[in-house]
Amino acid sequence: MDDEWVPEATRLAVVRILEHAELVGLANTEEFTFRSFFMTAACELLYKPRFQTDGARSTSSSRPTTPPR
Repeated sequence: MDDEWVPEATRLAVVRILEHAELVGLANTEEFTFRSFFMTAACELLYKPRFQTDGARSTSSSRPTTPPR
């Protein structure tokens, strides 16, 4: 798998997350924001990247269950 783009996408995401933290404060900066910045960088560097969401990896044990009667 060609993953040479990963370091550059990570660098771009880190630059963006630092700028974001300057604007909104570190307390208002979370993992999901970094993920979105990483995905944005990947879209800029790659042609039609594909991402796997957490929901696609979920197992049946993580599905809501019906309460007992």
